[in-house]
Amino acid sequence: MAHLSGAEYLASIYGTEKDKVNCSFYFKIGACRHGDKCSRTHIMPTFSQTVLLKNLYHNPVIDMRQADAFSKVGQNNKEEQEYFDDFFEEIFVELNEKYGEVEEMNVCDNIGEHMIGNVYVKFAREDDAERCVKALENRWFNGEPIYAELSPVTDFREACCRQYELGGCGKGAFCNFMHLKPISRELRKKLYGDRRSPDRYGRRDRYGGRGGGGGFPPQTCSLTKTTAIRRFHHTPADIPNVPFGLQVTFSSASHFVEFATTTTVTMESLLKNPRVRMRDAKAVERKLAQIIDGGMKQLMVISDFDYTLSRFIDANGERCWTTHGVFDNAAMEMDPTLGQKFVALKEKYLPIEFCPTMTIAEKTPHMEKWWRTSHGHIIDARFTKKVIEKAVAQSKVEIRDRGFEMIAKLEEHAVPLIIFSAGIGNVIEVFLKQRMETIPFNVHLISNMMSFDEEGVCSTFSEPLIHTFCKNSSVINGERAFFHQISDRTNVILLGDSLGDLHMDVGVEREGVVLKIGFLNFDHDRLLDKYLNGYDIVLMSDSSMDIPISILETVEQRSVILSSANDSRGSIGMSSLLRKLFGAPHKKAQTKKDSITGRNNSFPVPYLSRLEGNQLQPGQSLIVRGIVVGRGEFLINLTGGPNVEVESDAEPVDNRLLSIRVNIAQKKLFLNACIDGEWGREGSVKHKWNTGDEFDVRVRCHDAFFEIFVEHKLVAKFAHYVPISNISHIFINGDCELFTVSWEGKYYTVPYAADIPGNFYPSRKLYVSALAKKNAKHMIIDFHAGSDVAFRFNPRVTDKKIVGNAKLAGSWGKDELIGEKGSGALIKRRKTVDMLIYCEENRFVVYVDDVLIGEFAHRTPPRSIDRLTIEGDIELQGVHLK
Repeated sequence: MAHLSGAEYLASIYGTEKDKVNCSFYFKIGACRHGDKCSRTHIMPTFSQTVLLKNLYHNPVIDMRQADAFSKVGQNNKEEQEYFDDFFEEIFVELNEKYGEVEEMNVCDNIGEHMIGNVYVKFAREDDAERCVKALENRWFNGEPIYAELSPVTDFREACCRQYELGGCGKGAFCNFMHLKPISRELRKKLYGDRRSPDRYGRRDRYGGRGGGGGFPPQTCSLTKTTAIRRFHHTPADIPNVPFGLQVTFSSASHFVEFATTTTVTMESLLKNPRVRMRDAKAVERKLAQIIDGGMKQLMVISDFDYTLSRFIDANGERCWTTHGVFDNAAMEMDPTLGQKFVALKEKYLPIEFCPTMTIAEKTPHMEKWWRTSHGHIIDARFTKKVIEKAVAQSKVEIRDRGFEMIAKLEEHAVPLIIFSAGIGNVIEVFLKQRMETIPFNVHLISNMMSFDEEGVCSTFSEPLIHTFCKNSSVINGERAFFHQISDRTNVILLGDSLGDLHMDVGVEREGVVLKIGFLNFDHDRLLDKYLNGYDIVLMSDSSMDIPISILETVEQRSVILSSANDSRGSIGMSSLLRKLFGAPHKKAQTKKDSITGRNNSFPVPYLSRLEGNQLQPGQSLIVRGIVVGRGEFLINLTGGPNVEVESDAEPVDNRLLSIRVNIAQKKLFLNACIDGEWGREGSVKHKWNTGDEFDVRVRCHDAFFEIFVEHKLVAKFAHYVPISNISHIFINGDCELFTVSWEGKYYTVPYAADIPGNFYPSRKLYVSALAKKNAKHMIIDFHAGSDVAFRFNPRVTDKKIVGNAKLAGSWGKDELIGEKGSGALIKRRKTVDMLIYCEENRFVVYVDDVLIGEFAHRTPPRSIDRLTIEGDIELQGVHLK
C-alpha cells in the first residue's frame, strides 16, 4: 500500500472492515443493528439505484409476540407463499409502472429489528430511484406509513449470507447479512420475463412443490378465507378497513388479503356473548376494523354517565341511583314533602322518556319541563357543597364492573373520555374524586353544572340545559375549542343507555367512524328494536364494561404494533424488538424531549458503579429507570463492595444491604438483604410491568429503613440493620436496559430557598423531585430576578391545572395556563413527581415525569434570574441545576 496516497488508501478501504470511520454493515446491507448508536458513521447516499422500503413486509404466519417466532422463520406453507407472491407482485408492478424499470427486487426474511421485512428495489436508473423516494413520502401501504430511502446497496451478492444460500446459517434469523425470501418460479418468470432475473432465487428452492428439492415441508394452515383490498394510499384517511393483525386470512382469489385476526377475535367474542345483539354484524366488523387500525392515537370515547358508566342495578338486584337521584333521596331526608315532589316528577315523566311510540320531538318539551322543575327544587332546598359531598358518599351510585379499569386504561393511553351527561356534573366530579382520589386528566365533562354563592349554597344551574333528548349541537357551542384540540382523533366509541344518547358525537370536528354501543337495561321486548335501529351493538342487562374493554384491548395491541413499526425507523436496541415479539406497550415514545430530559442516555448492563466522594447520607434517593427487555428477572442491589457476582458459594460476596429482585412473570418485586452470607426473610410487593414496559424504581435512604417507590408510589419500607454508610456500590443486572441511574437529594426544608450561581440563562435546567402530600393542594416554584419574579410555576393539584405567572415592578400579571386543562392531574397525592424546567431563548419549557406539558414565554430576560424558592404541600426530595 506504500504506493497509494493517503486519499487513495482511504478510498480503497471505504466500507470494508479496515475502515474505522464508516460502518461496513451499513455500506453492505443498508442497515445496521446498532442504529443511531453505532460508533461508526452511516453515510446515506445522495444518489443510488436502490430504494429501501423499511419493514414493509409482515409475515402473516409468524406471531411476533410469541416465543416460537424465531423457529418459524424460514418455514413456509403454500398459502403463505401465495400471500408473499401477491405482496411481491403488487409492490413490483406498482413501482415498475409508476417510477421506472425495476432491475431487481429483494425481500429480507431476517428477524433482526433493523432488517425485518425490509424490501430493496433496485431500479435501472438512479433518477427513477430518487423519484420513487420522493413520491412515497407520506404514502401508506396496508394501513401503515411507508418509510423509503436511498440505499447504498447495489451489489446484493455482497449483502447476502453465503451460508444461508448454501443450506443453513448458524446465526439463524438474527444474522446480519441478508436472508432473501424467494418468490415462486412462476412469478419470477412473469415479472422478469426474458430478462435475466436475479439467480439468488434459483440457487436453492427451499420449499416443496416449487420445483426444488428438500427444505421444509408445507405446514398445515387453519386460517379463514375472506376478502379485502390491500394497496398503496396517500394518507391515513384513504386507508380502507384493513387492520394489521397477527395472522392473515387468505383468499383463493390470490390478490385480496385482509389482516383480520384481531378483528375476528373481537367479533367472535361479540357473537358468542349471550348479552350482545347486533342488527348488522358485517357493519360492526367494518367499524371495528377501522377503529383497531387507527389505534389509540386516533381514538376518543364519548359516554353518558347515568346507567351507562354507572350501574342500573347493584349486585343484589336493587335499582341504583342516578346523579339526580342523589338529590331525590337527600331531599327526602331533609324535607319529606320536598322529597315527594321529586318522586312525583319521576313517576310522571320517566314513562314518557322511554315510551316506544312517542317521537323524540314529542318527548322533548316534557323532558325540559322535568329537568327545570327538578333543578328549581334543588335550588329551593339550598344544597351546599358539604351536603352534596356527604350525599354522594352515602349514595347508591355505583360504577359498572370493570368501569374504573376502563377509565384507567384510557388514561394510560391519554385517550380522551368525554362524559356527556344530562345529569348533574358536580355529582359526577365528587363521585370520581371520592372513588379515584382525583379526576383522571383525560376526562372532559359536559353536563349540567351547579353554581354556588359565597356561602357555598347552590344558586343556579348552567345554561343551556342538557336533558336526555338534547345532547346535540344546541348545547355544545362552548365546547368547540375543546373538540378542535382533539380534532386529530377521528374514531369514536360512543356509549349510551337511551335513544337520546345516539348523537353525543355531534361535536366531533373530523369524524372517521363511530361505533355506538347501547346498554339496554330494562324492557327488552318493547325497546330492543328501536335500540338496534340506532346502536351498532346493544348489550342486554349487562352490568359490566367487558365488551368495551375487550375492544380497547384489541386497539391497544394494534397501537403497540404501530409503535414498534415507528421505532423501526431508527434502532433503539433490543427492547423495541422485544416489544414487537411480545406485544408489550412502550409507554413513552422517544422524542426530541429526550435530549433535554436525559432519556436518551444508555448505561451498560450488567451495571456496577462505586459511590464516589462522601458516604451515602440519609435523605438521598437512588433512581433507576429503564425498559424491561425480557421475561425473566432483573436485580438492583446496594452492596458493601464490588464482589457482586460469584460462580460458586465458596467465593466471598460483599454484603447486600438491599437486594431488589424484579420478577416479570410473577409480577412481583422481592426485597431482601444478605449480611455476612446470610439472607434474611424475603418480602414482596406487586408490580404491573410486562416485557417492553418502562420501569421506575426509587430507593430513599433513611437512618433506620429504606423507602421503596415503584412508579412514583411508595410500596414498601425495608429496615436495614447495617448503617447505610457501608453502602459503596450499586449493582444492576438482568433483563433490562437502563437510561437513568442516579443519586439525588437530601433532607430539605420547605419553604426552600437557594441562590442560582451564574443566573438561569438559556440552556440551563432546573430539576425538582418531590412527594405530594396526602392532602396536597398546590406547590409553587418561583424564579426570582431581584425583587421581581420572572416565572412562577404553580401546579394546582386540587384544580388539576398548572398555572404560570410573573411579577414585574411589584405587580403580578395575568395567570397563564401551562398545557391543557387537566395537566395538573399528573401530580398525584402521595406520589413522587419529577419536574424539569428548561430555559430557552424565548420561553421556559416544562416537563412533568418526562412528559412535555407546555411552555411559558419570557416576560423578562431570564439571565436576570438569581434566586429560587419552592413552597407548597410537598416533601422535597431533589433539587439541582444543570
